[in-house]
Amino acid sequence: MNKGKFAVIIAYALSAFGTPSAMAGEVLTVVKAERQPLMQSERGRITSCGIHFSVAARSTSAAFGIQGSINMTFFEKQYPALIFKMTVVEPKNGSLTRMDLVHAYVAMGEFSTATWKTLDSDDGLSWLAYNTLDESRLEAEFAEFIRVSEIPIHRAWLGFNSGVGSDFTLQLPELSTNEMNIPREFDECRSAAVHQMSSGLE
Repeated sequence: MNKGKFAVIIAYALSAFGTPSAMAGEVLTVVKAERQPLMQSERGRITSCGIHFSVAARSTSAAFGIQGSINMTFFEKQYPALIFKMTVVEPKNGSLTRMDLVHAYVAMGEFSTATWKTLDSDDGLSWLAYNTLDESRLEAEFAEFIRVSEIPIHRAWLGFNSGVGSDFTLQLPELSTNEMNIPREFDECRSAAVHQMSSGLE
């Protein structure tokens, strides 16, 4: 986690009040949201394309810094997979503390990560979930994979829970003027990766 980045994000969320105490199950107001395209490669081969989001959000009694991503992986001689990660911090005793998430998701319309399989995250507190394709599902479900990978670009809903009460939820805003290049850059990355994948599976 980039603590400096989160400190800036939280500062926006705290601008209207002092140190809050969190309550469960509220719809949060987005104070600031940023998205960035992601690409990873290994030895000149694209291994993943994704979209990262950072959000400052608050209610009347709570403030949070939320950071996460959806990545579509394209490892050589493997079918694609989707990986969703979310980390949430909140201010406690003058510092930022990670919430121990018991569930998190991103959703839009009929598409959601809520039912994906989960993995233990490296810090033990973040939420990490994944969905995979195999040969039997590739043709039928690849288009759905594409749509799910694009969710953070749109006005998607994020939800998270630390085990107390119902979910905190918020809706991402439309892309800002400075973010209008993200869909193109993400699509270029993904198209190149799909071409590499197709060549490797022949």
